[in-house]
Amino acid sequence: MYYKELINIIILLFPLTCYIIYLGQNKYSSRKDKQNKDLFLDLALLTSLYLYIKYVINTNNYNMIILMNIPLLISIIKERKVTTIILSTFIIITYHLYFNYGIIHLLSEYILYYLLCNMTKDKKNIIKIVLYFTIIKIFIPILYTSQIIIADRLVFLILSILVLYLFQIGESIMDMNLDIKKLKKDKIINDSIFKITHEIKNPIAVCKGYLDMFDANDIEKSEKYSKVIKDEIERTLELLKDFLNFSKIDIQKEEIDISMLLDEIYDKFCNYIQASGINLEYQNIDDEIYVDGDYKRLKQVLINLIKNSMEAIKEKNNSNGNINLTGKIENSDYVITLLDNGVGIDSNTMKDIYKPFFTTKQDGTGLGVCFSKEVIDAHNGDIKYYTDFGKWTKVIIKLPLKNSD
Repeated sequence: MYYKELINIIILLFPLTCYIIYLGQNKYSSRKDKQNKDLFLDLALLTSLYLYIKYVINTNNYNMIILMNIPLLISIIKERKVTTIILSTFIIITYHLYFNYGIIHLLSEYILYYLLCNMTKDKKNIIKIVLYFTIIKIFIPILYTSQIIIADRLVFLILSILVLYLFQIGESIMDMNLDIKKLKKDKIINDSIFKITHEIKNPIAVCKGYLDMFDANDIEKSEKYSKVIKDEIERTLELLKDFLNFSKIDIQKEEIDISMLLDEIYDKFCNYIQASGINLEYQNIDDEIYVDGDYKRLKQVLINLIKNSMEAIKEKNNSNGNINLTGKIENSDYVITLLDNGVGIDSNTMKDIYKPFFTTKQDGTGLGVCFSKEVIDAHNGDIKYYTDFGKWTKVIIKLPLKNSD
């Protein structure tokens, strides 16, 4: 019974639905984006009226004719003045051509309606906007015709409120969706900033440590320390590039000698660690061991772990602090083990240790372990923590050897 009426409503709403979908797929934060959004809305409203006139008015379905005013009501609510004038003009011409309504009478209806809407403080009030129009459409025609059909006006009132309400809800949902996307993007940016800030602290701390030991009169040590400081400054500059990455730390894999990386870490930090009163024991395979990896990122991870071990030992106030770093092959993996006799990790902390922003340090960011896991995961490797609270902590990293598949 209402099949044709339903099809007519679908024809009317199709362009408006396309507009809602467009909102969900596009952001409009800049001035140009907002202009594009408004332009698309204008196009949707004009298309909606055109399709309704072309496919519904010709069917002589008089009960549904008044619904062609819905695009006009939306235009008024959205305060699209030029579009409102264009839509009003087309509607007046349609009434005149198809139903022989007088131009003057039609103009009086729409001008009066427009003035009432402008006097309304809350133009977003759907019920008021529709009610004004319905009242005008009921009483103004009395002046020039005796054929007044109140029933279809009341139907129009109900359907218009429903359509406009659904349209408003659709816009709100799409706006909310965009807000959620923006919040996610902001979170990613903040996470990235925290990660980079956390990592920059490490090379700066190393530079400070070597500068404290720097002796201009000792040429040999000065040259060695200068090289280390230069390398750490270069690493800091490399880290700053990560501000451009909003999501994940960029990993650039190539064939690297992982055994040589461990040797470099030991050579660079041996004096620094021992100057802190901590003994560093080191064992590694002399052979060339190759993996597909990012040399700089893996180096960052190892420096993080060594720094954490040093802090754990200082927290324990252990006068016999010891860090043991080893590298060996197990099956098809290269296994790096870092063992310290620091304060260890309590059971509650161990449960949350991999969570971003979780930290027990007063000035920590909670991203050191998270960063390390992210890098190792990107290398198809594995990192695990083992501890005996108050006694020791062990970190084991496994990286697949090249061509080990």
